[in-house]
Amino acid sequence: MLPIAYFSHWMEHTFAGIVSYYGIFIAIYIIIWFIQYSMWKYRIRQINNKIKNDRVK
Repeated sequence: MLPIAYFSHWMEHTFAGIVSYYGIFIAIYIIIWFIQYSMWKYRIRQINNKIKNDRVK
């Protein structure tokens, strides 16, 4: 994505522009990763609880 953003002038052609581009990209990536991680952790906990409850019966 960097070459497209650079040549399309979506970012400044300076060191600060490149750093801010990567900073925003990494921040968005971390937010999305954390949301997906939390969702899967919750789903796995539900599955484990269901397995545990079915085993007790």
